[in-house]
Amino acid sequence: MRAQIILMGLDARLEDARLANGEVWHRVQVGPFADETRVSQAERTLSGNGFSNLLRQQRTVR
Repeated sequence: MRAQIILMGLDARLEDARLANGEVWHRVQVGPFADETRVSQAERTLSGNGFSNLLRQQRTVR
């Protein structure tokens, strides 16, 4: 999935998430984006290419 998203021209990275039961899930995160317009463009690109499980998330930089 990460490779597909990169081929669409978007930045994508993998993140592992360890659940309480020890199971590990792998997330593909897209971004960061400079402004809301770029977020909306990326959402349209992703949904237009069959990605329907989009979740917006804003993280603070530490």
